[in-house]
Amino acid sequence: MINKHSVSCTLILRLLVVTAVALLFSIFLALERVWADSMIKNVDVGNIPDSVAFNPSNGYTYVTNVDSNTVSVINGSTNTVIKNIPVGWSPLGVAFDPANGNVYIASGTVYVIDGSINTVIKNIPVGLHPSKVIFDPNSSNVYVTNVDSNTVSVIDGSTNTVIKNIHVGSHPRGIAFDSDNGNLYIANEGSYTVSVIDGSTNTVIKNIPVGWSPLGVAFDPANGNVYITSGTVYVIDGSTNTVIKNIPVGLHPSKVVFDPNSGNMYVTNVYSNTVSVIDGSTNTVIDTIPIGE
Repeated sequence: MINKHSVSCTLILRLLVVTAVALLFSIFLALERVWADSMIKNVDVGNIPDSVAFNPSNGYTYVTNVDSNTVSVINGSTNTVIKNIPVGWSPLGVAFDPANGNVYIASGTVYVIDGSINTVIKNIPVGLHPSKVIFDPNSSNVYVTNVDSNTVSVIDGSTNTVIKNIHVGSHPRGIAFDSDNGNLYIANEGSYTVSVIDGSTNTVIKNIPVGWSPLGVAFDPANGNVYITSGTVYVIDGSTNTVIKNIPVGLHPSKVVFDPNSGNMYVTNVYSNTVSVIDGSTNTVIDTIPIGE
């Protein structure tokens, strides 16, 4: 005769075991996510680090240190600084050129670092107060915004010489390249506009009015839009070069970057101590992340 009490106890015991295993598995997954997203190391660099560029050929990361007048080279396999390279006054923008393996630093002039030996090989005079640098894969040119000259210098990567200075708006800072149409977008802080440069002719084809003090610029290849931090975030349709939306974020948005894995835009809000996360498919803020003061 089957003991009903024993059967019930056995079933309860099995249920408890299954529940415990499921709970442990869920805890493991949660910890795995935490571990995957956790900080693994703080790397000491120079004073007031500003901009970062990655060299995929050697796995090194280059960081400009504004107050140290240096560029720190970080070995990605060990997360240690292997060299601090002296450059000019107040280095800001940095970009890597995969065509020649050089790193370009906006630092009073433009310093060219040979990425294979991490040594300065040339100093290129550009406009006054160069700020941001970007590489154009279509032309293999490097573009530099000159804040106090109201120009963008075009450097030929094969000769490391300036081939043109393009007049844009007042106090140009941020710059982004649109791989869909080959245009470059310049945030003009002083004139509240975005200048659109045709990369094939190196001429300004349009000046787009935006909000107060535009700074950061980023391109989203998934939707073909350009995002400008300018009091809020202005969204420009790259196919028509018109503003299609204005997205409220935190106070004084500054930098903006595109995440190709999630399709999201991340915006730093200087006076809110937050980062706004914008869903590129809907152009809405889906999260606000507090950061340190």
